[in-house]
Amino acid sequence: MVNQVAATTSDPTAPADKVNLLDFDREGLRDFFTQIGEKPYRAEQVMKWIYHHLEDDFEKMTDVGKALRAKLEASCYVGPPKTLLEKVATDGTHKWLLGMDRGNAVEAVYIPEPTRGTLCVSSQIGCALACTFCSTGTQGFNRNLAPSEVIGQMWVAAKQLGNITHQNRRITNVVMMGMGEPLLNFDNVTTAMSLMRDDLGFGLASKRVTLSTAGLVPMIDKLSETIDVSLAVSLHAANDELRTELVPLNKRYPLAELTAACQRWVARKPRTSITFEYTLMKGINDQPEHARQLIKFMRKLPTCKVNLIPFNPFPGTRLRAFGRAGHPCIPDVAAQRRGADHAATDPRRRHRRGLRPVEGAGAGPDASPGSVPQATGRGGHPCGLNVFLLGVGFCALLGGCVTTHSGESLPKTSKSQSAEDAARIHTELGQHYMQLGDLQSALGKLKLALQFDDNYAPAHTVIAVIYERIHDLPDAEVNYRKAEQLEPKKGAPNNNLGAFLCRIGKSAEALTYFQRAVADPFYATPDVAWTNDGICRMHMNDRVGAEASFRHAIAINGNNDEALYQLANVMYLNNDPFHASAFLQRYEALGKATPASLKLGYEIELRLGDTDAARNYNKRLQNQFPDSEQAQALNTNAKP
Repeated sequence: MVNQVAATTSDPTAPADKVNLLDFDREGLRDFFTQIGEKPYRAEQVMKWIYHHLEDDFEKMTDVGKALRAKLEASCYVGPPKTLLEKVATDGTHKWLLGMDRGNAVEAVYIPEPTRGTLCVSSQIGCALACTFCSTGTQGFNRNLAPSEVIGQMWVAAKQLGNITHQNRRITNVVMMGMGEPLLNFDNVTTAMSLMRDDLGFGLASKRVTLSTAGLVPMIDKLSETIDVSLAVSLHAANDELRTELVPLNKRYPLAELTAACQRWVARKPRTSITFEYTLMKGINDQPEHARQLIKFMRKLPTCKVNLIPFNPFPGTRLRAFGRAGHPCIPDVAAQRRGADHAATDPRRRHRRGLRPVEGAGAGPDASPGSVPQATGRGGHPCGLNVFLLGVGFCALLGGCVTTHSGESLPKTSKSQSAEDAARIHTELGQHYMQLGDLQSALGKLKLALQFDDNYAPAHTVIAVIYERIHDLPDAEVNYRKAEQLEPKKGAPNNNLGAFLCRIGKSAEALTYFQRAVADPFYATPDVAWTNDGICRMHMNDRVGAEASFRHAIAINGNNDEALYQLANVMYLNNDPFHASAFLQRYEALGKATPASLKLGYEIELRLGDTDAARNYNKRLQNQFPDSEQAQALNTNAKP
């Protein structure tokens, strides 16, 4: 049976025995050029081409000598990750699915706002920290990303956004808030961040590059001594017992140690402000006592900001979103602190724009990602508490990057083009994950698509395919039927439901849907439905009806290989080997050969009395498919 789902995208490949120049920061690139017998300043020439002009073709680097260009071409390449899928939302938000090795993939998201353009990137494939509220934590850890794979996410985004020069740049901020714990990939991440900051790289200011960590205390100290960037900490609870449940790393580095590390960070960088992320989960960390604990925690730090982020549910979790952004607990308690301590408490909400990134997030072009203008009237309190609610979050447009920092799963808006766009994007991402063999991620994307728009028929079709692959036939049937109910006059959902019903033995019912499919005048591939109708009739031992259906299919599309094979089989079963042979030859002329078709050819030729031709089919079967059931059924030395 044939379901209509998109074609597979191949895995990215890299040139063999060549060095990827994106793996080097400036110092590393200078050293590499010295090793290959070139002046170090040549490395800076090439680096400028790679990052200022986003050029990956050495021949186009016009101020680099011809001999050096040839040497580079022979030994090096500029290799960002391959783009498997790029989607653009109606508000200009971009989302990329980027291929790594062995079928792995990560996502990067660009979120435009009036005063900035923020890119969210990943640092690992999977994550070992297993935070209970994080979908990535359920996937386990695969591997660290190389520097080229981290900076390559920015290179791809900049190239596709037209971010060629430093004037009017579209990417103004980068947040390491995607998949993985950046500090567990320290060397590769800091190499990539140095390229983000280097004047010969992307040239971003330190406050525009933010690393988010779950709280690896020794590495926070090391980071402060290694590179000048902004810091965000995934807090999520301000008492050790609860935080250990949510972030198991807290057992190794409890809040007292984390607080001390943050104090050391601020002491080394007095002009910086650490941002604490606090994901609100209903009934878990959203009560008044949690707010008081949070305020007490933040009073220990000279400067601080807090991002309150509604939890984004993912498949399999029992945690729930904390509800409306206007939840009274934390803002009200913060307001009480304002009256008592004259603290600069400034509860804020971001405006919702359906599924689009929220506006008004920053104080201006120099604001750190997620910051808000400092409130007036700070008084003598050392920690002005800036509390605001993220309607969608830094990397949470349509679910955002695969990250612990996510926004609400569903904005409270009416069903709109924006919601349909979200469902469409997640459906297509789910298809790509499915084709990469990652059914868990695919299922998560499709469930999220249906959260955005439960009436988006293609999402029901693709999730039905996934359920069928994992042998969850009841859920598969529910979704195939839902897709057909949403688009009852369209060919594809009727064909897909009919094919599924036939596969599970409901052949008589299936025929109804095939006939509905071929009745759609706009159905692009009615021959597929006719073929499935014929196969289903064969299951019912209706050879006459099956032959008619296969002939309908071939009349529409003479190159329908399945219909040709099936018709050859019907002719053989009807004791018409002459016509069976003719249809099988048409099938083979398309370059097709399967164990079943070769065995059928063997049997047809035997019935025609052509023993040489029969032996040839047997030989091909044994050579091409020696382990097949059909090959084993025919002895290699069998004599017709």
